Parts: sequence; C-alpha cells; structure tokens
Amino acid sequence: MTEQASTGAQLPDWANRPEGGGKKRGVGRERSLSARLSDFLITGGVTVAFIYIAHNLLRWEVPYLRPSFRDCLWAIDLSLIASFVGSAMRLVYGRPWFRHFTEAAQGLITINAVYTFYRVYPLDLPPAYSDDLARLILVIIMAATGLAVVVSAVMALVSLVRDFGDTAYAAS
Repeated sequence: MTEQASTGAQLPDWANRPEGGGKKRGVGRERSLSARLSDFLITGGVTVAFIYIAHNLLRWEVPYLRPSFRDCLWAIDLSLIASFVGSAMRLVYGRPWFRHFTEAAQGLITINAVYTFYRVYPLDLPPAYSDDLARLILVIIMAATGLAVVVSAVMALVSLVRDFGDTAYAAS
C-alpha cells in the first residue's frame, strides 16, 4: 500500500501502476526457457508413466475393467503422446499464442480419447455403482474439455493479435 485516497484509506500498489502494471502478464506473457524445460520434463515423465500404466491395467487384472479396454488404448496413447509433443514444441517455440494453440489442439485430441472410452465403455461396474453415472461423468469431462478448448483458442487468437500488434507498433 502506498498512496492514500481522499477517504484516508490506503490504495493497493497495483492501483498506482500505469495500465498493465509495466509487466507482461496473463495472455501476453511468454514463459521462460527454464519454465518450458521443466514443463517438458514433467510432461515427459508423466506421459511415460501413464502409457506404462494404461498398457498394463489388463495384465494387472484391475477389477471392473473389461478386455475391450484394448480398443481404447490407441486413443489414450494418442492423447498422451500429443501432450508430450505439444510440450516439446512449446519448449522450442514459446510464444503465448502458440502455447494456447497447442493446448487447444491437445484438448481436441483428449476429447477424442474420452469419447472413444465413452463409446467402447470398457467398464463392468458392480450394481452398487451406476453405469449411467459413470457415463455422465465422461460426458461432463468432454464438455469441460470442450470449454477449455474454446478458451484456449480464444486466448491463442488474443495473444496472436497482441503479438502482431506489438510487432506492428515496434516497426513503426
């Protein structure tokens, strides 16, 4: 808190900064190379672990999982690999619009994986649980991911326009 208003109350620091606060935040912020590298390494580790787990669930005889789960593996693998490839691409090129674009693309591929799981439905739940509830949860996941795709796509466009505007402004 720095400056007092006419009422005697102190204003927060952000209220006294020029518009934008002198810092790039939110949509227009480019992540540092170290942040992108840690994202890449974590994503790689998680991807390898999840692929290993997904391919061994049937061998581990997980209860309530039918052999038809094999029919979902291609979509699960595609989603996990897309996450890793997107992270690798963001490691090389870290512009905000590109990050949001790859996140939107990953979201679409994730929707495909969840839809494939929904369509195949490799679960054999006991009567105490409801197959309808499980399917509803899958639909909610697809809807939430769809919303995230729309938000990421809008943020990609906003970032691209800002990036282009910054470039055009700097050139003049």
